[in-house]
Amino acid sequence: MGAKKYGVRTSAAQFFFYFTWIITGAITFRSVINRKIDSEELAYNDPDATDRVLVVYSIQYGLVVIMFVLNCFADAEPKKYDERIKILKNPCPQLKASFLSRLTYVWATPLLWRGFRNPLTAKDLWNVDPKITSRGIVPQFDYHLDPIMQKHKEKVQSSGAVPNNRATMSGSKGSLKLNTEADIKKKQSFSIFPAMFKTFGPMFFAGGAMKIIYGKISLYFKKNYKSNCLHFLDGMQMISPQLMKLMIGFVTASAIGDGAEESWKGYFYAALLLANTMFQVKPFGLNL
Repeated sequence: MGAKKYGVRTSAAQFFFYFTWIITGAITFRSVINRKIDSEELAYNDPDATDRVLVVYSIQYGLVVIMFVLNCFADAEPKKYDERIKILKNPCPQLKASFLSRLTYVWATPLLWRGFRNPLTAKDLWNVDPKITSRGIVPQFDYHLDPIMQKHKEKVQSSGAVPNNRATMSGSKGSLKLNTEADIKKKQSFSIFPAMFKTFGPMFFAGGAMKIIYGKISLYFKKNYKSNCLHFLDGMQMISPQLMKLMIGFVTASAIGDGAEESWKGYFYAALLLANTMFQVKPFGLNL
């Protein structure tokens, strides 16, 4: 209820919790059923206890399945809603989709079918999520950057140094010290890494963690199986943008209607994209 109050319509943690519970609970459920069968065959002293365990666990497991099904759908619109989303004329369905829908991209199916039947236009596209636009990101970045800039400014003023001066008076009377380009840059510059980390830290941390895991797996296979398969997959990732470029060129030519592109090329590019994606994912499914 608290998540719903503050605008969270779906929860990945709850989805994986009930999904894991169903998988692991199925093993226990099977054991309880086998115990019931064995009690009938071996004539245990207390068969009623086995019946009670079966009934109670069946009810429990059924309720967990219901909770899992309910978590496959998003909740209703929360009381506290982002005002930036309310003003959007055509908001993206991902904003109100469930976690399962986001995981399988079901929320994008209507647009795919519309594009399959007719060429897409600018009116068919959704509005960009305000959280990932410059209007939503820049204020957050400025909020973290302003204290750093103010602190650096106070530090420069307190030191009595004028960063952009080419020459300053030295300690000796009447002597002039020339500032090098490196000295000027050192006094003028400050690090924006803390502001970037506070603004984009979670996203970069998650992406970096996944890349580290990917590198560890690659190193493991290279060490134990003398295989460069995963390094080859890194190279395969560079093919997708080129295929997308060909696909965009095909769609553009088809929209113009000049007849320069044959229809089979579109199917061929789409098949190459699918094969390239599956080729990158399949080795993980086979080895892991």
